[in-house]
Amino acid sequence: ADPLYKLALADLLIEEARIEDGVALYEETAAGSTHAGAYYFRLGNTLSRTGCQQLSGRFYRKALDTDPDNPFYKARCVASADSPKAGVEISGSTKEL
Repeated sequence: ADPLYKLALADLLIEEARIEDGVALYEETAAGSTHAGAYYFRLGNTLSRTGCQQLSGRFYRKALDTDPDNPFYKARCVASADSPKAGVEISGSTKEL
């Protein structure tokens, strides 16, 4: 299947509060992809838009790890580090709700 269809489905899952399922689909799609940084950045944006600030920061950092020179990834990492954090524990990782 086209990766963009998978990402669109993952976005819908996250927007329907099925965060773990959406994140897993993003991770599956990003695995081994040359576009992993863009996928993680998109995931960070989706999570941020749905109020999951702390979790979005983790994926902005993953995007930056894949492309350390990308100015957009750098800017989002800085911005997400300045966000207030109120994490909730889900499946062993802290996630914002």
